[in-house]
Formats: sequence, C-alpha cells, structure tokens
Amino acid sequence: MRTTHARAPVLTGVNIVVEIVTLLAGVGMAVALRAVANGAAAGDAPGALGGAVWAALVTARLRELVGNFLVADKIGPGWLSDRITYEVAAIESIEHMERGDNLDRVGLLRTSSWELVAGAWTALRTVFSTLQLAAVLSLLGNVSPWLLMLLVLAAVPIWCDARARGQLNRTEISTAEQFRLQRHLFELATDVAAAKEIRVSGAADQVLEHQERAWHDVVHERFRARMRSFAWRLLGWSVFTIAFTAMLAIVLVQAAEDRSTVGDVVMVIALAASLQQTVQAVVGRLTGTMSAGLHIEPYLWLRDYAAADRARGHGRLQSPPVLRDGIEFKGVSYTYPGTLRPALDDVSILLPAGSVVAVVGEFGSGKSTLVKLLGKFYQPDKGSILVDGTDLADLHTEAWRARTSAAYQDFGRYPHLTFGEAVGHDDLAHLASPSARQPKASW
Repeated sequence: MRTTHARAPVLTGVNIVVEIVTLLAGVGMAVALRAVANGAAAGDAPGALGGAVWAALVTARLRELVGNFLVADKIGPGWLSDRITYEVAAIESIEHMERGDNLDRVGLLRTSSWELVAGAWTALRTVFSTLQLAAVLSLLGNVSPWLLMLLVLAAVPIWCDARARGQLNRTEISTAEQFRLQRHLFELATDVAAAKEIRVSGAADQVLEHQERAWHDVVHERFRARMRSFAWRLLGWSVFTIAFTAMLAIVLVQAAEDRSTVGDVVMVIALAASLQQTVQAVVGRLTGTMSAGLHIEPYLWLRDYAAADRARGHGRLQSPPVLRDGIEFKGVSYTYPGTLRPALDDVSILLPAGSVVAVVGEFGSGKSTLVKLLGKFYQPDKGSILVDGTDLADLHTEAWRARTSAAYQDFGRYPHLTFGEAVGHDDLAHLASPSARQPKASW
C-alpha cells in the first residue's frame, strides 16, 4: 500500500475515499428506509421525505465509477514487475534459480506482479466489508439481541472458506514442480531445435508419456483439493443459512406482538436482504486475500532473501590486474542445499598463474560446482578460495566477473541479437562500439 501511494497518490486517495463512502452506503439504505416508514406511519412528511432523499443518494455506486484495480494495472505490470526482475537478477548467487523450492517461488513471481497489488487492495476491501458487516449486525441487535448471534454464525462460512483456500494454496505449491515439469516436457516436444534429436532417437513416445503422466498427477491432485474445498464451503454456508432463517422468524414474531415499529420491520427486512450479500462479500474478499497469499509469500521471501544477500556483502577489494601466483583452493567443501552428499569435499589445489588446467572427472564429480564457486555463484561451506593470497569472497563480485569468462553447458543464447551484439554483452560499456568487438593481434 505504501508503494501504491508513492507511485499513484491521487488514484490511491480517491479509491480509499470511495471505499469509505461505499461502507456508509451499505448500511445507509436500511436506515433511510426505516426513516421513510416511520415518518409515513407517524404522519411526519419532512422525516419521510428526508429518508427518501438519503435513500436516493446512497444508491450511487461510486466503486463502479472508480475501480481500485486501476491502481493494480498501473503499478503491477510496470514498477513492481521491474522490481521483481531486479531483485532476482541482483542476487549474487544462483541458488534461488537452481534449488527446487526456491525455483518454485521464483516461478510463481514471474506472473504475479498484478496479483500482488490487487491482493493488497482486496485485503483493504475485506477490512471495509467486515466493518460494514459489523454495522449491519449492530443495527439488527438494536431490534433484537438474538440477531447478534448472526455475528458468531457468520464466522462459520468464513472459517470454512479460509480452510478451503488454505488447502488449495498448499496443493498449488506442492504440485508446482510437477506442473513445471510437464510444461517443460511440452515445450521440449514442440521445440524446433529439440525436434530433430527427439525424432532421431525415437524418444517421442517416452517424452509424451512422461508429460502426460506429470500433467495427470497435477490435475488429479488439484481436482481432489477443489472437491475438498467445495465440501468445506458447502458446510459453512449450510450452517449459516439455517441459522439465518431461524433468526428471521424471531423478528417476525416480535413484529406480530407490536414490540417493533413499522420502520424497524422495514429496516430488518432490508438488512436481511443484504446480510447474505454482505457476508458473501466478506467471505469472497477474504478468499481473494487468502489467494493473494499464494503470491505474497514468495514475494516476501524474495525480498528477505535479497536483503540477506546484500547484508552479506559482495566484497570490496578490486581484482588483481594480472595473476602472479595463481588461484588456490584450500580445503574447500560444498554441499548443495537439500542434499546430503558433498559436491566438493576438502578440495585443495593450486591453479598456477599463466597455466592451462584441465579438470577431468566423471559425471557428478563436482567439475561444474568447482567452476561455479570460481564464478562466486556459491560460497564454500568450508575452506577458502584464494586469488594471489586474497580470499575470493573479499573481491568485488562485478569486477571479478568482468575479468573472467565462461561457457557453460546450459549456456544462454540471445536469438534476437547479431553475433557481434551477443559478444558485446560481455562488455556492455562498449556494446555500441564495433571497433571494441574486433579481435586484437596480441590475443
């Protein structure tokens, strides 16, 4: 909400005013109708006329004129989307892009910028709707204290709906990896570059079988979660509907015994007609708020994760212009999070300056991990990496990476760039200079 106010202060203020007016209008109609009925019954023409004018005013639907989701359209896909991209790219390590549980969160955030802002406004509207519900029940309580029981009973569908939404959220997260797998296999099976290898190897049936199985698992689990969610919602609304009918009968008995005015009866009928909509609005907006939690939790995690990364510091020392002694691994060990077997275990080796070193080993023996540690994508769990005697962790990360070069197995490609522009991405300061991309005779 602070972000929306900072980026769109006028639009944010207007929408908050609209929410306040909508809150007053929600209970104002019933009060106005009571004034009209009491004034007409008592022969009080001015009172009846005033109530009629007030009833006409509160029918204005300002929210339909100014929708607060305009703020989400302005802030979400623009500033917040860029902010999420920056946070993901600015983190020094790549653990959040390779570790499964972190990758699930990052995957959700790729399309969550609008939902994050809309979720904040939905939460605010939930508060206003709850206040409106409390005002409605307060007016009903003035007619009969028994009607206050509806406040407690209204919590039943809300609690059931929250439980149902929690189950859906947990299922969405638990099946995110399988969903990502089936999408990857689908894209692989329909990718032009992979089509040749799939056909030559005869692996099409296997790829489609794995994709279908993953998709079936996702659909099956999410369908079961939706059925459980439906059962909880049905239970909550059934309890509330039965109780609401009983309470309305009490009010009618009071009216028959002349313990209420004509205006009270009209107000109760008006409130009774809107009470279910009011409770449904609270439940619906609470559901929307709970749904926003599916996107908010990864965003809060990313914010804290990026803040912790910045707090660790990326080193301040400049890289040496020329290596004199070399790069030394001293008792380096590293284990990927979520695994038990170390990828590197007490590795000590000297890479002499000016030498050519080949690292050879079986698949999974730690070759890529060693290079990733050299690129400062990870920090060793134990030991240290020394560059001419200086700990690599103390060197400025961007400066160190500017003096290194790497071609990985899972390399990135820039399909919409020329070859020269792709090379220039390694030195953005000279990207627009063709001469800077020409090979030098001394290379």
